[in-house]
Amino acid sequence: MNNFIHPDWQQWAPDDPHQNLAGFTLRDWQIFYDNWMIKESPIVDNLSLGLHEIKLLSKISLTPNAKALDIGCASGRLLMTLKSKGIIAQGTGIDISPLMVSNANAGLGAFGLDELLFFNSRLEDYETVDKYDLIIADEVLEHFYNVPLALDKIINLLSGGGYFIGTTPHLQTCNATPHLHYFDEESLRGVLSDFFGKVYIELMNYHYTPTIENHLLFVAQRGDK
Repeated sequence: MNNFIHPDWQQWAPDDPHQNLAGFTLRDWQIFYDNWMIKESPIVDNLSLGLHEIKLLSKISLTPNAKALDIGCASGRLLMTLKSKGIIAQGTGIDISPLMVSNANAGLGAFGLDELLFFNSRLEDYETVDKYDLIIADEVLEHFYNVPLALDKIINLLSGGGYFIGTTPHLQTCNATPHLHYFDEESLRGVLSDFFGKVYIELMNYHYTPTIENHLLFVAQRGDK
């Protein structure tokens, strides 16, 4: 795989007691993302789609009874929005953070949506007999220890002709977040094409004050139907 591993990933956040990401335990990651959740992703109070999500959804075609899986679902906003707009009929969200899952379930109750489930789980540990028409990984691909292994599991969770969509930071966007991998267009297309019959990639700028961060939007479709 020709993705680029961040040269400083083992020395991320030198002031943090967990300097070596290779030594992070599951509980370390849960604590990290629980803390992130407190600052960045509270209980959902409105259902809306971001520009990058609208772009991604414009590239796919789902049936009215579509079933979706959101990997790294955070507050659950995206699944709740897709359900409320009738884009999906059923959905499951998984996240490594217990607090995120708790907040997602709280938001679910507030909006009175059914046919959605949220679980505290990594993709590696998630087991189901379900097949999904849509799998989402928004700002998640860069966090997998083994990207090909994750993609192999994802494609086996997809129904024939199903879509895998999401975003990931561009190689040029190297910040202090604990990302294990960075991609450019060529390397992302290469790893996705090893598993999917059709791959679409687009570069998009996210405007985060005071910087502009480049991210890659991707849509990959399982070849068989």
